[in-house]
Amino acid sequence: MNLHVVTVAGPVTLTGDEIARAIQKLADAKTSPIVEQFIAAECYEVAGAKILFTDFYARFLRSLVKSERREWTRTRVAKAIPARFPYGRHTGNRRYIGNLSWHRVTPTRPAWTVMDGLLRPVTA
Repeated sequence: MNLHVVTVAGPVTLTGDEIARAIQKLADAKTSPIVEQFIAAECYEVAGAKILFTDFYARFLRSLVKSERREWTRTRVAKAIPARFPYGRHTGNRRYIGNLSWHRVTPTRPAWTVMDGLLRPVTA
């Protein structure tokens, strides 16, 4: 099956494999089992903990097959983080993932939430 598409650059024909890849990329952009699997295998859900996003991203990339790494930009990974782990700026205006830890620890702080792009502790 081929799909004929007219673009600004002119007509383009997509093969069945190209269509399937495009559909998969769209689906992956919204939800990513790869990111969720990485979190399940490497992290712990801990209220009040936070992980620096650059550290998370570096470890995530190392977990991928080398040929897949170019597909996973910082933006794509950030969008694929499950909603229960708020993503926003905090200390030093750097980006963090809240309620996530590399180690199993006892929660000692309130859970994080995001307000106006900033990580904030949940208040009662």
